[in-house]
Amino acid sequence: MIKKIHTVGILIMLVSLSLSGQAVNVLKGKVTDRSTGEPLIGVTVVEVNELNRTLNGTVTDMNGNFALRLSAPDTKVRISYVGYKSEEFVIEGQDFLEVELAEETRELEEVVVTYEGKKVGGFIPVSERDLTSAVSKVEMSELEEVKASSLGEMLQGRASNVDITMASGDPGAGMSVRIRGTASISGSNQPLIVVDGVPFEIELDNDFDFSAVTQEQFSGLLNIAPEDILSIQVLKDAAATAVWGSRGANGVLLIETKRGVKGKTSFDYLYKLSIQQQPRAIPLLDGDSYSMLMLEGILNSGSTEIPDELAYNKQWEEYYNFSQNTDWLQEITRTGVSHDHNFSLSGGGESALYRFSMGYFDQDGTTKGTRFQRVTSRFNLDYNVSRKLLFSGDLSYAYSDNDLSYKENNDSRSVRALAYIKAPNMSIYEYDAEGNLSDNYFSPADNFQGQGSQWYNPVAMVNEAMWNRKQHRLRTKLQLRYNILDNLVFQSFVAYDLDNQLENKFLPQVVTGSPWTSPYANLSSGMDYQSSVLETQSQLLFTYLKGSRHKLTSMIAFTLSDRKNGWYYGSTSNLPSAYLVNYAQPAPVYWIGDGYSQNRMVAILGFVHYTLLDRYLVQLNLRREGSSRFGNESRWGTFPSVSVAYRISSEPFMDRLGFINDLKLRYSYGVNGNQPGGSYGYFNLYSTSQEYIDMPVVIPTNLQLDHFRWERNSQINYGLDLFALNNYLELHFDVYTQRSKDLIWENLDLPATSGFPNITRNWGSMDNRGWEVMFVTDILRRDELKLDVNFNIAHNENRITEIPENFDFEYEAEADNGQYARRALEGHPIGAFYGFRYLGVYPTDADAVATDAKGNTIYDLAGKPLYMRYGNADGYRFRGGDAIYADINHDGLINELDIVKLGDSNPKFLGGFGSKFTWKNMIVTLFFHYRIGQDIVNRTKMYNENMYYRNNQSVSVLNRWRRQGDITDIPRALYNQGYNWLGSDRFVEDGSFVRFKSASISYKFRKLASRIKLNEFKLNLMVYNLYTWTGYTGVDPEVPMLSNDPFFIGEDKADTPPPQSYMLSLNIKF
Repeated sequence: MIKKIHTVGILIMLVSLSLSGQAVNVLKGKVTDRSTGEPLIGVTVVEVNELNRTLNGTVTDMNGNFALRLSAPDTKVRISYVGYKSEEFVIEGQDFLEVELAEETRELEEVVVTYEGKKVGGFIPVSERDLTSAVSKVEMSELEEVKASSLGEMLQGRASNVDITMASGDPGAGMSVRIRGTASISGSNQPLIVVDGVPFEIELDNDFDFSAVTQEQFSGLLNIAPEDILSIQVLKDAAATAVWGSRGANGVLLIETKRGVKGKTSFDYLYKLSIQQQPRAIPLLDGDSYSMLMLEGILNSGSTEIPDELAYNKQWEEYYNFSQNTDWLQEITRTGVSHDHNFSLSGGGESALYRFSMGYFDQDGTTKGTRFQRVTSRFNLDYNVSRKLLFSGDLSYAYSDNDLSYKENNDSRSVRALAYIKAPNMSIYEYDAEGNLSDNYFSPADNFQGQGSQWYNPVAMVNEAMWNRKQHRLRTKLQLRYNILDNLVFQSFVAYDLDNQLENKFLPQVVTGSPWTSPYANLSSGMDYQSSVLETQSQLLFTYLKGSRHKLTSMIAFTLSDRKNGWYYGSTSNLPSAYLVNYAQPAPVYWIGDGYSQNRMVAILGFVHYTLLDRYLVQLNLRREGSSRFGNESRWGTFPSVSVAYRISSEPFMDRLGFINDLKLRYSYGVNGNQPGGSYGYFNLYSTSQEYIDMPVVIPTNLQLDHFRWERNSQINYGLDLFALNNYLELHFDVYTQRSKDLIWENLDLPATSGFPNITRNWGSMDNRGWEVMFVTDILRRDELKLDVNFNIAHNENRITEIPENFDFEYEAEADNGQYARRALEGHPIGAFYGFRYLGVYPTDADAVATDAKGNTIYDLAGKPLYMRYGNADGYRFRGGDAIYADINHDGLINELDIVKLGDSNPKFLGGFGSKFTWKNMIVTLFFHYRIGQDIVNRTKMYNENMYYRNNQSVSVLNRWRRQGDITDIPRALYNQGYNWLGSDRFVEDGSFVRFKSASISYKFRKLASRIKLNEFKLNLMVYNLYTWTGYTGVDPEVPMLSNDPFFIGEDKADTPPPQSYMLSLNIKF
């Protein structure tokens, strides 16, 4: 008992001592004005350690009093207030501090107030106000109410002359970005993306085998949560992009992420719930109408045999499987749902600033079987070792898991494209002969339309097949900044980017119905791709400032990049079970392969920017760059640029025009380079894939390119920047001319006598000319009422100005059924396509006579009228119900001599406009995105109106020609015969559109937030893709622009269109 009492006594003493110690560690005090003696409200009182790092902090109350908990009785306290001199006190056990602060005053000989703005251009330390080149900026704070889950969706139409198109409306789809049009023939036209000063690769080298995917589908995804982004700058002209070298030849997107700010740790949580729905689809025939159409097409082709699938014979054992009215498109479509969580914390003191964020995004697509999940995390740290030395560290990790609609390879149709043409009289699930429905998919190995491997069951495909792609992306950056002198700074960083992508595809036998011995029975394939990039950069920066007369900024920098790529891919078939889906399982090998590549780039850069009298500005850049993608003779390239500006508003005579706040004229000229996509294109490569007399041989596969050189892009830019009406109006206008010389043409066909199939060379030149306008105006700017309007528009013209002789720059020259001729011609743009003029339908057989230029009938030697034919005099004869095509040369034949230019896939104008209305705690935003003057090949219409195959068709074919004398613009049904769907302007449409991109309303509950101790509580309602004004009749007028196909054309292939999205978001800050 005595021991227990003794123990309790000791505990009481310890607690008492602890409480006593705690009381001493609370410092109280009062802060007053030294001259007036009045208390100061909101004075910052912080405890700091020997490294000047903030340990604890508080502020004074209404009476100037404060209470600060200290970490130790002996410490240091700093007291600061705006307009007063800061004071520091050493605390040695005292518990009360009386402080009088003195006002801080300085005598100035001259006061010049100018808004410099933030530094722009990446590692070019030039303020926005002193820019001499074409740079657009998107502040994410201005888009705070736009709760998009992807960067591409958020930026569409926001920056002038930045054309962003999504690969499709499926979750996780990539994006195509073009700045100021197409600048390269075979090289990439995607801009360089730079995140916090480090290039962010979103494209794969051409060394990779793209037989199964496109660049946009595979790697066009920028896995950065929009909530982590602070601002985005778009560098457009050569003077702005020259510092980034060849990688910035197509423009640069500079992304700056959020970093820590001084103060107590703050927390931010954002949740977004989104519901997505597909827009109304093209109406299709039902099963009965389809069967009647097929019978008519067969009879018109001269056959009297009626297939069992169309006979409606109830005695046939498969009758119930071929007598349905299935809406395949509806069966594979659903309402999509997404959940998006983002959490961040940030803070810091005098020495260290930090920010950590984590996000989770989960989206079920509107096509069954599609899903995208993403986990992102980011940690940014800035640590001031001293006033001279700063260390920064960035670490980010992104993981994505994407389920896509299965496609065997890149040329295969998507499941939605098949749903548009799949026979609607077929059943989803199998019936027996008595009409009893089973749980088994109806997937015959051969059916009325073709083999099951090509004409599979779409519902079985979305439910049972698999195409999964996982990506792990780890990026690190360590940076050092040392102030050698006040005006001389050295900084350097090293960054490492590791990208690992895994893909697995599985096509089960139940989808195709193929025999178990077929390679399409339980077919599995996959790929493992890994890329690593080591990036280093060192720069020495010197600044000189003498009053308001002279301002000089100069820099010399050295950069190095080393990229390694490795991949393995393979495929196996006839796996023993549908549950064994991995291609690495023991099974017969269908195909297998691997590869590796490495390339390096090194550059040295010099930069000078000088400002005189705040009126005359000049900037000079010179970059010397070397790339391992070229041979020794042309490995190095030199790329200079110069830009000047004249700030008229700083002239004394402009003082009388007080409504102009800033007016500046700009001019720039620069040269940049472009590299080939592959790492070893200049080597003479060999292969062992051929045989001679049953023996393996080694053969050369390409010519050695000793003089293969840089593609050079030169650009001239004239610009105007205006801020007026007390900065209520902001206007930017640019006119530019860009010429690309020594174009890199890849895989040009060679005569067979050369022994090589193709060659890659520097040939020809191409121009881009255009202009762009952007303005923002504040119509209202009151304390609680604001209204601003923004608008941007851009126009770009692309022209091929020179091509080499004696080479065939033509693709699909004859323009057969379903094909358009694509040519690279001088004076024509990349993206132009050619075909026949469609004039309607012959009402009768007699109307299909050939006529001369005056419209007179052409007769043969026997005096009989000649009828129009396809190809030559012995070709197909056109009859009543067949398509009428313009006979350009009036020879009575429709062939390649009648092909004319039909359209241009490049838009004439593009941009966006919107407004933001703020009233007290409510914010309303509207935004519209548009593209005007683009021509689209409507392949969905082509495949749903040709009545040539056994495809399902749209309801428009109900107006088809049926008998002699019918007047219509839809030809007759003619199974597997005729030329009623040649590549013609019948399927070319104006793809102009204006899209109601987004509308949002948000409200801040300030009183509620204060009551529950939150810094902010906000709700947001938003609608995406609300409505599209267009005359286009296809699935969607927004078609992606391929990046490296010299013969690309804009085609609507029935990919998933952008869904209409309805979003609710909740934002909490504390």
